[in-house]
Amino acid sequence: MNVKKAEESIRNAAKWRKENGVASLVEEIFPEGWLETMPMYTDAVTPDGVLIATIEAGLIDFRGILNKFGRKKTVLLFMQAFSQIEQVLIDLNRKNLGDEPLTENSVMGAIILVDMDQFAARQLRTIEGIQAVIEICKNFVKYFPYVSSMFMFIN
Repeated sequence: MNVKKAEESIRNAAKWRKENGVASLVEEIFPEGWLETMPMYTDAVTPDGVLIATIEAGLIDFRGILNKFGRKKTVLLFMQAFSQIEQVLIDLNRKNLGDEPLTENSVMGAIILVDMDQFAARQLRTIEGIQAVIEICKNFVKYFPYVSSMFMFIN
């Protein structure tokens, strides 16, 4: 592990999170109708405390969301969702760990099952749609690395 590189990455992530008001996104309320367009569910917790979530990707009308909210707001809404999921995981880890000291193995991200049944490529037909998905994925990986310990795509 390159300590200098890790430190730089953590500092950059902290700076980005501050500049983008990620901490305040945890408390934000989603726009009316947003949650109905996002079939994401926390389904269970494994015996060792790992959250299991599912996303029904084929039921998400991403084009419709982009048309309604625009790219910038759509990306922000996904960051809000990621920050709220992250808070759930922090609370779950805090509950599971109690007073135990933190180690590199203490924090477990969620196992996320992505169901691609009924997914249509037309959802990403526009440049704006592709750019939004790329930005959302980059932000997720770069600034919310502990939200997921594993992604599994089915169907």
